[in-house]
Amino acid sequence: MTQELILSKNWSNLNTVCSLQKFNYKTNNISKLIVKGSTLTDDNNISNGINNYFSTIGEKLDEELSQKTSNFNNHDFKSYCNKPHKIVVFITPKIVLN
Repeated sequence: MTQELILSKNWSNLNTVCSLQKFNYKTNNISKLIVKGSTLTDDNNISNGINNYFSTIGEKLDEELSQKTSNFNNHDFKSYCNKPHKIVVFITPKIVLN
């Protein structure tokens, strides 16, 4: 096999695995979104509402978890993960060329 063909097959396989191929999917549009009791129907407002949710969820979860775990020493994993796992799995990548 030539290098060019191998590279082409690799990209083809990657596209298949990652679902990067173009498919004719039926799309579902969001017609309304309820945020803090308000119903949003304008596409820009819906987009901003979704963006706001996903751009702030990490910070909100961090705050919530910090309140729930305030009795733990957050800098020492042993304070909340005190039982070691005896099974360890290592995976080594292997390249197979057909």
